[in-house]
Amino acid sequence: MAALKAITVPVTFEIPHVESVERLSLRPGDRIVLTSASRLDDEQFAELSQHIKSWGLPEDVKVIILEAGLSLQVLSREDGD
Repeated sequence: MAALKAITVPVTFEIPHVESVERLSLRPGDRIVLTSASRLDDEQFAELSQHIKSWGLPEDVKVIILEAGLSLQVLSREDGD
């Protein structure tokens, strides 16, 4: 798998603040979830999509964008339960 590197992503829309930063360790088939407290307009969404494409993620790693306070969680059942 390709090594990840830090990148600077220029944006034309305002981002209020960064709440947390974590190091990603991607595995095949992983999903990256980006969240936004507000709704992105079409121009912002297109710009963000272009930046994501420039990251050079492996084809099997997908990106999910959640807007306007939406959240996504997974509840998995453990083996033997």
